[in-house]
Amino acid sequence: MSNSSFLARGCWRADALSVRVVASTFAPEPELVRLIDAAWTAACARPGVDLFDGPVCRLERLTADAQHLHLDVSISSYKQFLGTNGSHPEWADTHGGASLANAVGTSAALVSGDGWLVFGQRSAAVALYPGWAHPFGGILEPTDEIDLLTDLQRELSEEIGLAPAEIDDLACIGLAQDPRLRQPELLYVARTSLPLAELERRLDPNEHTKCWSLRADAPAIRAALADGHLTPVTRLVLERFAEML
Repeated sequence: MSNSSFLARGCWRADALSVRVVASTFAPEPELVRLIDAAWTAACARPGVDLFDGPVCRLERLTADAQHLHLDVSISSYKQFLGTNGSHPEWADTHGGASLANAVGTSAALVSGDGWLVFGQRSAAVALYPGWAHPFGGILEPTDEIDLLTDLQRELSEEIGLAPAEIDDLACIGLAQDPRLRQPELLYVARTSLPLAELERRLDPNEHTKCWSLRADAPAIRAALADGHLTPVTRLVLERFAEML
């Protein structure tokens, strides 16, 4: 799974990351618009699920080498993402990858000060992968000046209460594709001096029911990858982190 799923590998910090907003190539056919509307209606009708149709960044193009990662993104919406990648990724088989909303996901391997990799177990209130172990992160949101690391810091603050000053090191380590949703996903490593117990205490219970953690070493990662209840992105983050050990 991992070799074909990775679009780029590296270790890019702030000065090596850039984003540009460009015109969208997403032009859904009437039938796909109907499917998007139906998927959104069905998701909103699920008990306990809280959805908001906010703007998101759609991946148009990327360029990457050892020194730099650049993304061209356009503006899409969460509804379009949920209705395409989240509900009908197979549409790309007959209509091509440009027929999907392809919102840029963000996922961090969070390393605690006492040597744990920390993820969240998703609650029943989320639309995708409820109950599964998944990295902290979200979907890249458009702003006046899109900054990839600032966006990820915001997600870590919202989901596990980490202030930017408490993140000792943050780097983007790859861009991959969720093989199930066909969603492009930015992968990060975030390091903090806070111990696991403190991170568990700060967890936002609305999106995650508890922390899912393992030791940040190769044997623990190999054992974890045998777990069938990890999201594809969790596997990709773990595989990429293990490559860097």
